[in-house]
Amino acid sequence: MKEQVAIFFRQVGRSFACGVPLLKALETIYLETEDVNWKSIVLDILESMQIEPSFSLALKNSGANFSPSLLGMVQACEDNGRLDSGLEDIAKALEESVILPFFEESDTKDIDEEMGLTYLFALFDKNQPSDIHILPQSESYEIKFRINGLLVSVDRLSKDLGVKLVTNIKRASCLHLDITNLPQDGRIRVKHNNESLDLRLSVLPTVLGEKVTLRVLNNSNIILEPERIFTNQDDLAQFNELINIPFGMVLFCGPTGSGKTTTLYTAVNEFAKREVLSVSSIEDPVEYVLPGVSQVLVDTQSGLNFAAGIRSILRSDPDVVCVGEVRNEEVFSLMNKTALTGHLVLSTMHTADCLSTIEKLLEIGVDSFSISTALSGLVCQRLVRSLCTKCMVKETVSKNVALEFDLEEGSEICSASGCDSCNQTGYRGRVAVYEFLKINKEVKDMIREKDMKGIADYIDEKEYYSMRDRGVQLVKEHRSSLEEVIRQFSQM
Repeated sequence: MKEQVAIFFRQVGRSFACGVPLLKALETIYLETEDVNWKSIVLDILESMQIEPSFSLALKNSGANFSPSLLGMVQACEDNGRLDSGLEDIAKALEESVILPFFEESDTKDIDEEMGLTYLFALFDKNQPSDIHILPQSESYEIKFRINGLLVSVDRLSKDLGVKLVTNIKRASCLHLDITNLPQDGRIRVKHNNESLDLRLSVLPTVLGEKVTLRVLNNSNIILEPERIFTNQDDLAQFNELINIPFGMVLFCGPTGSGKTTTLYTAVNEFAKREVLSVSSIEDPVEYVLPGVSQVLVDTQSGLNFAAGIRSILRSDPDVVCVGEVRNEEVFSLMNKTALTGHLVLSTMHTADCLSTIEKLLEIGVDSFSISTALSGLVCQRLVRSLCTKCMVKETVSKNVALEFDLEEGSEICSASGCDSCNQTGYRGRVAVYEFLKINKEVKDMIREKDMKGIADYIDEKEYYSMRDRGVQLVKEHRSSLEEVIRQFSQM
């Protein structure tokens, strides 16, 4: 049956490359197939294809029980626009037993298959990382996982096995195997332990070989409930106040991996749930698909960038417009005009805190008047590691520490230790800390005058809680350690 499946994908790929529509190609293959069992499978795929125009979804919805690796490769081919040549690669992978045609637990012992996603998922289940790094060394490949924001080495492979792993991952995402001197990007969608995982793939050529980075997005476990995102009640109240303004602009800010996209999606999801608002977004990439939101994916090759996307969205009668990221002055200018015409605009920026967000907007060429007129509020955040409750150690606060961090001298706080439950790190999970800046008339005037010192003094004088203050509060509550707060906010 493996040979039959390989022939099928090669026939579909070659027909598609010649301009034959998929439905017509499937009908021809069905009529020419002599094997009764395989003829039934092709008919099932054909019927599914008539309902669902996506080839990968038609395969998934058919009764053939194709393997997750095979379905993931077909999905990657569609996402990357390489269905013609990609199906030829899939046929070769089937013939060489790199992937299995059907899902059978007893068939997962092949060494080539193990040196691919199966191998990574065996490590993944023990660690639950947010990112997977496959790093080439002079004589080996090192596997590192980003766990709770930090890279941890989990395994080391010989050079030969490392190259095989990289090749199989590139094949699974339908990237060009013969290109090893240029960067490539792709994605793989797989089902693992009844969870839908979206793997964003980046291949970077280095002097020692190809480095592969996989960003793991778990669509099954995403939490978009404000009550669970904001554990501090004051933060929750400020968030609800911001998303209830009728029009304006709200920016969600923080460094890479700080969770700002999740917070942005939480806000967008709240608007979508109201059902009386038209919510649209332009993103690169679309991290998660939200029901009730018209999400547009940036495609620069076709001329659909953020600016073009915003202009098109404005013609579709939106109430709320979400822009994935403020990347330049042109994008902010369009967002500004959108906000001033009675829409609520949400977006993100890569900045350290609220003050640096205003500075960054000025640096990219946005004039101070535009910033002050449309901007309604800023939300900045970081992810702080939570102490492992099974091994944290209590200690007494010294006088110097108490003075520096506004703690009570002699009080008890906790520090990290390490046990099997937390992989000897002392931390398990992360919690977000936030700071909010409402752009009122006083702040608008200072922005217009580019008075950064005045804004900094305003923040210090008012009842304003910074991310560092929220981190210290977690230390008082024995939820995080002083060392973690220092690590996160030593530059602030």
